[in-house]
Amino acid sequence: MKERSIVVTQGNINNNHLYLRNVLPMFPSGCIGGSNRKEQASQLITLYLQGADTVQCDIDGKKKIFRDRKAIRQFLGNNDIAALDEVLIRKIGLYEYQISKIQ
Repeated sequence: MKERSIVVTQGNINNNHLYLRNVLPMFPSGCIGGSNRKEQASQLITLYLQGADTVQCDIDGKKKIFRDRKAIRQFLGNNDIAALDEVLIRKIGLYEYQISKIQ
């Protein structure tokens, strides 16, 4: 099992995303798509988001964020995540990831 943490920025909160630049090697290349939905990756990943819906999405390869911003907005809001909080990304399966706030 592999896990990494990322620090949330105010920009993440304002724009409903998480920057994955520093953790991108955790994800299979097949789940990284282009810059828009028309260029979605061939392989989706499942995100088990603490306090939010479980979703399947890919990664926007240009912005290096999870494409499903609605789910990320729900995750950030439901967990009262603020700038400088840390989020843990844990790989629990080949295409499955658990996302949680570090307390």
